Amino acid sequence: MSKADPQGDKRWLIFLDEAGVGTQLQANLHHNGDVISVRAGHRFDRIADDDYVINPRDKDDYAALLTDLRRRDQLPTNIVHLWTVSAESDEALSFQSVDEAQYRGFYSLLYLAQAIGDLDFATHIQLDVISNGLYAVTGDERLCPEKATVLGPCRVIPVEYPNIACHNIDIVLPTADVLRKGRSSIVWLAS
Repeated sequence: MSKADPQGDKRWLIFLDEAGVGTQLQANLHHNGDVISVRAGHRFDRIADDDYVINPRDKDDYAALLTDLRRRDQLPTNIVHLWTVSAESDEALSFQSVDEAQYRGFYSLLYLAQAIGDLDFATHIQLDVISNGLYAVTGDERLCPEKATVLGPCRVIPVEYPNIACHNIDIVLPTADVLRKGRSSIVWLAS
């Protein structure tokens, strides 16, 4: 069983989004402890000591990830799940977009929690589920109802696994205009 460093260093596991929020977060967290990233792909693979790929649809990939981290004594104390952060799109809601949102959100969190439970973690884990488009934060953003199912695991995981504290944080990504003007602030709304 892995334990956090006695000096308080944390081990971060970040499920990187495709909008770049996780990459920025990863760069900022390196001074707070070890940071390991996970990207969505076709199959489980360890690219480097701190970089993994898993298939969001494959429950076994989550178990393989955590088993490998345990073997290397790198089990996380903090997990940041950003797979429900996406760039705004003008695409209409489709079966494929809903299906993908379920596997990157609801099922990903379910499979992750089950893998943690199967490994019998005894240490406390902070799981922060970052999303966008769940709430009207500024009133100008496009809401994504297909992402709302992440709220179920966020509420149930701490009940089923008392060592996991889970929070959902909804953000608003900066628009192209804001980025062109040199501002890159993100509005956060914790729930």
